[in-house]
Amino acid sequence: MPKTTLFNYFVKSPPTKQKKVENVKSNESDKSLPLKQRNTNNVAASPSLKNKQHKPKPEFEFEVGDLVWAQVEGHPWWPAVVCNHPVLEKHTKLKKNRISEVHVQFYEDLPSRAWVSIYKAKKYHGSATPMFRSGGMFHSNDEDVIKATKIADKALNETREERLKCIVDNPSEDEDEDQMEVDGMQEDRNKVESEMKESSGPSRRSRESKRRRILVESDVSDEDGDFKPPEDDIEDDDDGRDEEPVETGQKRKRSTPATPIGSKTPVTPRNPMTPRNPTTPRTPASLSKETKSRLSLFQADNVEASGEGQQKYLHETLDFLHEGKLRDKEGRKVSDPGYDKTSLKIPSEFMSKLTPAMHQWWKLKSTNFNVVLFFKVGKFYELYHMDAVVGVKELGLTYMKGNFAHSGFPEVAFGRYADTLVQKGFTVARVEQTETPEQNQQRTKGKSLPKYEKTLRREICRITTKGTQLHSIWAGGSKNHESDFLLAISERSIDRTDNSSVCREFGVSFVDTTVGVFHIGQFKDDRYCSKLCTIMYKLLYFQVLFERGKLSTELSKILRTGLSSILQNPLLPGSQFWDAPKTLKTILNEKYFAQENENLWPPVLKSILSDTDALGLSPKPEYELAISSLGACVYYLKKCLIDFEVLSMRQFQLYDASISRQKDPKIGSNFATGNQKMILDSVTLSNLEIIYNSRGEREGTLLDKLDSCRTPFGKRLLKQWLCSPPCNPDVINDRLDAVEDIMKNNDILSPLLSCMRKMPDLERMLSKIHSLSKGARREDHPENRAVLYEETIYSKRKIEDFLSVLVNYEAAFTCIQQIQENLSSFQSSFLKSILGLTSQAGDGRFPDLGETLKQWKNAFNQKKAKETGKITPNPGTNPEYDSAMGDVGRINDELEDYLNEQRKRLGCSKVVYKGSGNKRFQLELPADVASRKLPHDYVICGQRKGFKSFRTPRVDGLLKEMEDAESRRDTAQADTMSIVFREFDKDFEMWNKAVSCLALLDVLSSLAEYSRGDKDVMTRPVILPPSSHPILNIRSARHPCITRIIFSDDFIPNDTRLGCEEEEEEEEEQGKQEEQGMCLLLTGPNMGGKSTLMRQVGLVVILAQLGCYVPAESCRLTPCDRIFTRLGASDRIMTGESTFYVELSETSSILKHATNHSLVLLDELGRGTATYDGTSIAYAVLDNIANHVRCRTIFSTHYHTLVEDLAHCKRIKLGHMSCMVENDDMDNGTDKETLTFLYKLAGGACPKSYGFHAALLADVPESVVTLARSKAKQMEEDNRNLHLFR
Repeated sequence: MPKTTLFNYFVKSPPTKQKKVENVKSNESDKSLPLKQRNTNNVAASPSLKNKQHKPKPEFEFEVGDLVWAQVEGHPWWPAVVCNHPVLEKHTKLKKNRISEVHVQFYEDLPSRAWVSIYKAKKYHGSATPMFRSGGMFHSNDEDVIKATKIADKALNETREERLKCIVDNPSEDEDEDQMEVDGMQEDRNKVESEMKESSGPSRRSRESKRRRILVESDVSDEDGDFKPPEDDIEDDDDGRDEEPVETGQKRKRSTPATPIGSKTPVTPRNPMTPRNPTTPRTPASLSKETKSRLSLFQADNVEASGEGQQKYLHETLDFLHEGKLRDKEGRKVSDPGYDKTSLKIPSEFMSKLTPAMHQWWKLKSTNFNVVLFFKVGKFYELYHMDAVVGVKELGLTYMKGNFAHSGFPEVAFGRYADTLVQKGFTVARVEQTETPEQNQQRTKGKSLPKYEKTLRREICRITTKGTQLHSIWAGGSKNHESDFLLAISERSIDRTDNSSVCREFGVSFVDTTVGVFHIGQFKDDRYCSKLCTIMYKLLYFQVLFERGKLSTELSKILRTGLSSILQNPLLPGSQFWDAPKTLKTILNEKYFAQENENLWPPVLKSILSDTDALGLSPKPEYELAISSLGACVYYLKKCLIDFEVLSMRQFQLYDASISRQKDPKIGSNFATGNQKMILDSVTLSNLEIIYNSRGEREGTLLDKLDSCRTPFGKRLLKQWLCSPPCNPDVINDRLDAVEDIMKNNDILSPLLSCMRKMPDLERMLSKIHSLSKGARREDHPENRAVLYEETIYSKRKIEDFLSVLVNYEAAFTCIQQIQENLSSFQSSFLKSILGLTSQAGDGRFPDLGETLKQWKNAFNQKKAKETGKITPNPGTNPEYDSAMGDVGRINDELEDYLNEQRKRLGCSKVVYKGSGNKRFQLELPADVASRKLPHDYVICGQRKGFKSFRTPRVDGLLKEMEDAESRRDTAQADTMSIVFREFDKDFEMWNKAVSCLALLDVLSSLAEYSRGDKDVMTRPVILPPSSHPILNIRSARHPCITRIIFSDDFIPNDTRLGCEEEEEEEEEQGKQEEQGMCLLLTGPNMGGKSTLMRQVGLVVILAQLGCYVPAESCRLTPCDRIFTRLGASDRIMTGESTFYVELSETSSILKHATNHSLVLLDELGRGTATYDGTSIAYAVLDNIANHVRCRTIFSTHYHTLVEDLAHCKRIKLGHMSCMVENDDMDNGTDKETLTFLYKLAGGACPKSYGFHAALLADVPESVVTLARSKAKQMEEDNRNLHLFR
């Protein structure tokens, strides 16, 4: 059993295993280069190997002041300048005695810094180079990147010294400002401390001196800019808190902070200026030396300690947290099968000795043991004990002094810190104070309560994981457009029939909580879980829920191996992972879909409920597992306290997981009707690198090449389109017409496209507005009681976002209106429907927003709301607000009357009201008047030179009434904002339909951008109706992911013809077509370009059916219902599957599911076993495909006996990747050849594979190659003699 540590109990997905980047031989790295260029670099030197190529080295020979292109993971390439780290005072980092990272400062308005990998730093040669143009490695449409290149271009002409003048080091920052920053927090700290003393009973022992917290600008700013790269991530040095959780003895010094129990490596507190990792750039804080010296007083001291003398934090000494003694709340050990790692059993003796605040913390921790608690104390979120260790290690926070681990940060920084932990796989809970000191005093007054009940109440308001994120009000959160799904899987085994490969049935439900859309489905799957793997590959970034103890062996292998890096949450069957009846009953009882006190099921959910059950509590049998998986999602969302917000959006879609087609040739053409899609399973998506490359990144993929989308919602839609191209020729041709219209009418559409470039993520903003609207949360939700100290900042942000949505809808609608008069000139009915208004004649789908936008423009004073963070309702729209304002006016009148009375009473007209806040309405009198005999009800409360201030019972009463009326006014005004959002949300379908139209236009414009091709020759594919004799005819095609801009003319184009005449392309006679081979048996030398050609054909077909132009001179084809690939060689050692087994598994899928309309790409089948076995299997498979399936196929092989046996088959034609062999002579008994790759597909077979040449290119010792040549010659001679003898 693996060693258990306390740190293991935080739910965190293991880090994704990154492939180690190594220097490779130049000829190996050439596999990713264009074929002709590869030949130029390597082949000429291969015979003698005198001019061996050296390993290419990363470009890390940078000096301070060099200009570079730098990339932080998940963000675009950005111009930057190499500079020293402000604390480390060096610009490179070493790893295993090799330089691994370089420190740069990015060019932008507010410069930020980061450590970037040496492999993500390239020399900057200016923006005029081809690499920055469309299709280039550094190309970007981001206006901020373009702006940064202009700054970098100017810097190119400067000296290093001049460039370094722009480096933000700021050691000479005005020290007076630092002093103000320190002292400015003192009043807040005192106020919070006094409030906590009032609520917590007897105060703790006083301290000799108070410690102060230093806030840097990035934490208190309410700005939330886009990543250019990310904003500064400066950590805060923390002070002592207003509520000391555990009584502390004498402060002790230690050399290192706490180490998680069982961990061998201590967690070292880092300097807050040092970036945690290259994905989180941080800018050094602007602090003077004096301020830094004061800050050092607040953090834990570091002295050298050794071995046994090292001090430990409190949580490391607690017996019930030690390894082997951990128990869940039911007392079960870690080794117990039913152990619940989300809970912790805490001894009652320990709890009884805690301070009230710490009692609260441990009580919450006992039911959320695997969660990091952000515990609100005053204006700060505190992390205690094991959570503080996480904060220091993962967030770069610093420990506070004391014998318990303790760190924290200001309230406004929650978004940034929470998102950092969530993206690393942690689960984060936000614990808020849910009552004010006044409310606490009223609750506890006159009651005999335990001491821990007298402190301020705190409750968990939100639990966030990678799969349950929402678009929130907090600044600094993730701006990634990719969706992080929450996926639930329910399964059961089924009996296999004799001829069926089906052995399991799955129900799935997955939801993107940021947009609130559920996908549910149920399907039968084979022993390899092919359909389920396809779903998981398309989602990639997700969190998975499954039934604990009920995983099948197959699913367990998938989760344990291929998905080991994602967050996995096993749920208890029944109580957590609900069955279908319990799910439906819970949904009904919770009233998620209630409208006007009536439960209205969303249409999709209603369609999968049993028709015989009037109450709607029974599913159809074929959707029982799907409903059960939905129940798991609902349970988990409920646990995270966002169930009502997400489910009440009523967005559900059925997921079709089909990966097989009807094989009957008489009805097979049905695949090309209606809304049928091409099937691309996980194997094909991976082998062709359509969405992600072999490293799990987007760089170099087809999606990366196509994605020029301007909006985040457009980018998400493009990914969906790319995974499921249509099969219907009418749909494909309509898309092609739309792409052509966009290219021809760029001047008409450019205003709208430019407007879209500035749009926020409207799809997620709609979801955010829904969650903030009145009624989107239950009345008893803890969030409604939370006390937020920076509420004004958050309110302003809400209004700014809301107004931004209105402004962007208005801008888009204005552009759409201007397009209407030109709509008739478009030939695509699809584009007309996207841009056409529903209010006009035709099939327009874009909603007419004119009247609605006009109403919202006049609904409230937008300018005032933006400035104040409050929406003032117009009279008559909010009765509670009107009533409160009436009381405020009445009290002001009474105060004015009372003031006039006192002036008469005292005979002085100079009596006025003074004071503010809760000290308002003090009667200020001149000193000479105050010296007289005053009324007995006058109580002095202050004085200044020449004046004295007094209060009276009447004034105090009116002040109390005023505060009550203002409180009701503010509450009603706050409700006004949520009411406004609710009214906006009532038209959700209309707003969402507009976003859908804009997303479609964005994707089509992205396809049009690629179709323009810059220097590449692009052609519109001709999509023919499906027939019994499918064809594929591509002339002079290039690889879609390789452009002329980068590789000039070095890439060799190729023709591919399957099922059609080579000489008479337009020939339609079926007899001649049948004579022409549907299968291409491809041979050629190693590294000759066979795999590249096969991938090229697959990607061109996908592009054509997607509705995009292709990089070729011409392209004609009938639609493909599915693309099968068997490319490359790899094993699955963790699941016990050898390379050859994996090959045969993928081949089995092809033979079972391929139809005559499929495209099959088979690369070197049979190489994983003995020659005779491999040749025989390859022969049988190719014979089956050619004579029985009869689909378009490219089958590459090095088995030349296979070529000889099938050379005369009518349905198979031979082809090879040509090469040129020179100097074929004898020298000391050894052949020496100079091989030149031509990378051109030619007819006939290649006589040899020239493997020795590949060995030389791979730097195999020449003596070994010489011996191999000699042995091969001998074996060929023996084989020839044996053949003659027979």
